[in-house]
Amino acid sequence: MRTRTVRLKRKLSLFLIFCMVLTQLPADKTYATPDPKPEAGSIFIDGTDLLNRDKTEYPEGISYDYVDGVNVITVSGAAITRGHSDMGKYSGIYANEVGDVELVLVGNNTINILNVTEPESAGDRVGIFTGGGSLTFSGTGNLTINSDGRSIHLDAYGKPGKAIIFTRSG
Repeated sequence: MRTRTVRLKRKLSLFLIFCMVLTQLPADKTYATPDPKPEAGSIFIDGTDLLNRDKTEYPEGISYDYVDGVNVITVSGAAITRGHSDMGKYSGIYANEVGDVELVLVGNNTINILNVTEPESAGDRVGIFTGGGSLTFSGTGNLTINSDGRSIHLDAYGKPGKAIIFTRSG
């Protein structure tokens, strides 16, 4: 009987210590959660790989988040003049096989993908290329695309229901 009481007291003591340690941890912190990103695909803006670079290396006026399965790219006063060459296209914004993309526009933004600015880069000039997902424009800003090819190329890869969507807030 005495050993049972001693064991019970030890277990209770350990439980209380565990509870005290838990109450000392900040409740508003998340521990060991990686930055969410899509499992596959690539996103390049102004020649920069957003999925494999630190946020401090993003082009000026560009930020990226992955929210509820949507790639949210905020474009704020950006001037995109360099592209990414892949799949026979040279694109200022290139998002391939990453799912849906939302461009949140803030202020005045431009994409200039012209033969005269990058004559040595191969591929059809495309302002924005998305492959395999829908493209949504939102925000209060503007976007001007100057391209010697297409302004926007949405390739749904045979997946039904993919679209270009325009919303306006503010």
